Amino acid sequence: MIYHLFSLLSSFFEYKKQTKIGLSFSSLQFPAVTVCNINILRKSTLNETSEEIRNYVESVSPSAIIDQLKGCSYRTAIKRSNSGSNDDEKLVYTSIMSNNCMYLYFQAYPDTWESEGVDSNFNDVFDKFRNLINGQPLEKRKKWGHQIEDMLLQCSFAGKKCYAKNFTHLYSDTYGNCYTLEYSKFLSRKSGPDGGLELVLFLETREYLEGITTGRGIHVVIHEQKTMPFPDNEGIAIAPATQTIIGMKQVQIERLGSPYGPCKTEGPFEKTYPVKYTRNTCQKICEQKLIRSTCNCTDGKSPNLNAIMGVGGLEPCKTEEQIKCYTKVTFDFDSSSKNNSCDCDEPCNGRVFEQSISSRQWPSVSYSPVLVETVCKSVSNDTCGLLRDKVEDWELIENFIKLNIYYQDLNYELLKESPDYELVNLFSDIGGTIGLWIGLSVLGMCEMIFLLAQVLIKCC
Repeated sequence: MIYHLFSLLSSFFEYKKQTKIGLSFSSLQFPAVTVCNINILRKSTLNETSEEIRNYVESVSPSAIIDQLKGCSYRTAIKRSNSGSNDDEKLVYTSIMSNNCMYLYFQAYPDTWESEGVDSNFNDVFDKFRNLINGQPLEKRKKWGHQIEDMLLQCSFAGKKCYAKNFTHLYSDTYGNCYTLEYSKFLSRKSGPDGGLELVLFLETREYLEGITTGRGIHVVIHEQKTMPFPDNEGIAIAPATQTIIGMKQVQIERLGSPYGPCKTEGPFEKTYPVKYTRNTCQKICEQKLIRSTCNCTDGKSPNLNAIMGVGGLEPCKTEEQIKCYTKVTFDFDSSSKNNSCDCDEPCNGRVFEQSISSRQWPSVSYSPVLVETVCKSVSNDTCGLLRDKVEDWELIENFIKLNIYYQDLNYELLKESPDYELVNLFSDIGGTIGLWIGLSVLGMCEMIFLLAQVLIKCC
């Protein structure tokens, strides 16, 4: 009996769990949608920036790079890899550039089969520009970036109009001005495009910085309401001259938490910060705390985190010593196990939006004049005239994006953890075990008495 009871208790204290999958149907709260123009600074505001920024933009313009490349000379060589690889192929072809070439947009790799952690110079160009921009006051950066009032041509949710004033501003280290549409009363009561969000955006591609912004389009993040988006490392890219359709399916996750596994409840976090808990937000805040405690300054590239955390009287990292400290802390945080000490588990309750994405060319050349006239209501006559002159130009069409976001159906998937062996089952099994063994003991005693009685009868 003791062994049996020990086995039951051991099973209970293993805290095993099972995940139940179910489908439910109801009106669904629409997620928050954050939209960023991928061009961080408008060309028309370049004269308002510092001389250092203007000179750098000029130095990396395509015309300047072409002039540099015209003076380059190349020769092809074959050299043997010294990486110690066991591959059959030991010779590699390399293009050797003369010393009078500018190394912009080219990358020298170590003499191994694989790059040893060397970043692309395409990224170096933008990273340097981004650092120059992020060294400026936030209010100026907001002014220099694209404005939602200029970009938004049409907005509707379930057939009802929404406006630029319904968007809230968010600053991204990579994209500059981003804008979030979030409203607690946005409920999808029917599936399909008619029950979702429709946006028509004007990209202002004439304002793109050549050499800095090497593509066109927007970046979109779909996230749970009241959570903080991070466009720099999440979301999807939307190409220009397209209608992009994003069909969503909601998955709701409910975790048990301790002792069945780690997860974070929302209460303590939301009492400290004015946003909903996510693992990503927790890790970002943890990194910021580490920067502040180690370097005695704040990360000026993260104004959104500074806004919810407060700066605590600290200045942005500016001095050479602070920049070195900041760089070391962020590198160590990303490349070591320090981020494991942040106590940032998955939330106990959360929503995930699975996405199905498709797109098609939009608008047609014949429809573009209609959009131009819509744009002309909010831009200068000179800009309007330039747009009207290009109504049959493909470059004009690349100024527009149509975005449809909706639930594919109102069935949502519920993933719910439950104990595999609950306390009530333990008590029931203990009671059954004790009853079994007591029953066996009583039965054994009765059989012994009966046996003795039989022996006595035969002997007498």
